[in-house]
Amino acid sequence: MILPFLRGMGPMSTKPPSTPGSANYGVGSRGVLIPVYTTLTVQIWGSSGGGGGANNTLAGAGGANAYFGGTGGASWFSFPGGTLIAYGGGGGGNGLYDPEFGPTNGAGGGIGGASGGSTNAAGSGNSGGGGAILISASGGPGGRGGFVSRTWNWYDAGAPAFGSTLTLTCGGGGGGGAGFFNDGELGTVPCNGNAGADASASVSWT
Repeated sequence: MILPFLRGMGPMSTKPPSTPGSANYGVGSRGVLIPVYTTLTVQIWGSSGGGGGANNTLAGAGGANAYFGGTGGASWFSFPGGTLIAYGGGGGGNGLYDPEFGPTNGAGGGIGGASGGSTNAAGSGNSGGGGAILISASGGPGGRGGFVSRTWNWYDAGAPAFGSTLTLTCGGGGGGGAGFFNDGELGTVPCNGNAGADASASVSWT
């Protein structure tokens, strides 16, 4: 039998009151204390790959795409029903300047994927590191990281529980790729690409 005063009351009738809020996170791993919420949203923008360096033939350091920037580190949020993951982008390849044959640009890094969310968008995370530029040859840009997002209602099966502490990790951006320049007088000096961006995350609730 349904008591008259309970008719029409949904799941909200047993939830403590909540205060909307949000928090942003950078690179590293930490425990996130889950507040009382009506809806909870976790978003992760994955780290990106490092840009490629640039060489010239006089440096004797190999051809185009002989060296690559680093791959961005993976990021994740673990909850009782699974794991949100945003993978890092790949590193760009080095460019080559050859006075006889001209410039060859390095290859761009691959994009990072994502899984576990209601939204999983490959290549929609943070932008990749820029490639080095040597005369008219440039290293390839680092690949963008993936993006993952999920929203829970407080009463959903497997939703994070109020007061629980869950792990959130944001990976670091990939290092810039190696490059080498030699002008015939000063010797060989580095001409490296730029490092990729670290992952970032947001936890918000109503």
